[in-house]
Amino acid sequence: MKGKKGTLFSIALFLVIICAIVSSLIIINPEDFTSFILLVIAGVSSITIIIQLLFYLKNNHRYILEMNKGIIKTQKESLYYFPAPAIIMDEKNYIVWYNRFFEERVFSHKETYGKRLNEIIEIDVNKIYTKSGTVIKHDGRYYRVLASHCDNNNHNSLSMVYFEDISQFKALESEHYNSHPVVIILMIDNYDELLQDVKDSSKTQALIRLEKLLEGFMENTTGIIRRIANDKYFIIIEERHLKEIILKRFDILDKAREIMINDRFGLTLSIGVGRGGETISESEAFAKQALDMCLGRGGDQCAVKTTGGFEFFGGVSKGIEKQTKVKTRIIATALAELVDANDRIFVMGHKFGDLDSIGAAIGLCGAVRKMGKVSHVVVDPNKNLAKKLIKYISNSDSPDMFIKPEEALLQVNEKTLLIIVDTHNPDFVDSKELYEKVPHIVVIDHHRKMVNFISHAVIFHICIRNGGRAYSVFWRKMQDFCPSGRGFACRNYA
Repeated sequence: MKGKKGTLFSIALFLVIICAIVSSLIIINPEDFTSFILLVIAGVSSITIIIQLLFYLKNNHRYILEMNKGIIKTQKESLYYFPAPAIIMDEKNYIVWYNRFFEERVFSHKETYGKRLNEIIEIDVNKIYTKSGTVIKHDGRYYRVLASHCDNNNHNSLSMVYFEDISQFKALESEHYNSHPVVIILMIDNYDELLQDVKDSSKTQALIRLEKLLEGFMENTTGIIRRIANDKYFIIIEERHLKEIILKRFDILDKAREIMINDRFGLTLSIGVGRGGETISESEAFAKQALDMCLGRGGDQCAVKTTGGFEFFGGVSKGIEKQTKVKTRIIATALAELVDANDRIFVMGHKFGDLDSIGAAIGLCGAVRKMGKVSHVVVDPNKNLAKKLIKYISNSDSPDMFIKPEEALLQVNEKTLLIIVDTHNPDFVDSKELYEKVPHIVVIDHHRKMVNFISHAVIFHICIRNGGRAYSVFWRKMQDFCPSGRGFACRNYA
């Protein structure tokens, strides 16, 4: 069309030029009849072509209008039959138009026009204008909802809203999550102590009942269970089955308690669960941490460890002491080696130290000094509840035992060891600055393990015994390494 229009315009222009030339000749030679004839022919031809050109332009405009109407009709029909739900709403979120798929798949009720989108569907309208839109669930299906905004000439703001059905993707995502492996480490509390004086027949009977209990625990799962020690089992199940177990709140703990040993002691379990790890190895590490948390809290319970923290189940029976004399001696030996490897040892309790905290610190500081090492108890002299005890020790044969936190900070080097007693929470220590600066940390406590604990300690020892006497056994073991006497102790104060 454009080429034809240009051709007609060129011919008309050529004829007009001829007319101009002929007119010039006539003016120069008015008696030349041939020039006059040529002028008439050129003029008539030019007028004819110009008329045709105008007529063509009019028809072309009419054709374009008809094509535009066809295109608009095609757009409307295409949008109406667009294979995804779509609506148009005004600036107040009222629906002014919707296509067939929206009516059939999303909202099939009548009288949808004139209703606000958030009145018929639970949705945050503000989020649909973001780059990623928002995901909603409606009538059992999932949709990603996105909107594009435009202004028309009538100053009315309209928005086109699209509903992308992502139900299949959500189903795959859910299946991936539900099939994710979960690692469980199950341990029989105090296995050796419980069964050491038990007859073989009673022991066998108890273990058979435990095996049946574990078979029932795994019965409705697709997981596996392996016994890795006399008192320990390694289990891998899918996330979907863990959800069911959590709903029952790990009732295996209650059922295990019904298995009696010599009709006196109920069998108790500690269970560590690792879920949400990127790999099975990471989930196993979570499970080990969870099991340590259970044992630190006294056993007979389950801890579920995720990337977000811990969740606990059970723990209704009295805490079971997991520390044996053998283990205490091992810990004492390791601590003695650490003391020997460092030049300066600080002992510190919790904030506003009481007789329990300060007494334990004095006992350990005294044991370390008996080993010939420089040792001090770090305590705030103004913010503690054991001023009489501190005054008594300072007036006796150890006037230099206590040191302020700010003084201790000035003496810290690479050969400094900090022993924290009566707390294992980094937020509760007497001096957070000293705790963060000292390179080597040891924790000795008698409280049940908390979620927020000192995780980088070289030695982490929790001995759940009778109150303030928690350190008496440990400190007596430490005295085995002292070259002189056993006279200095904190047992009168702890």
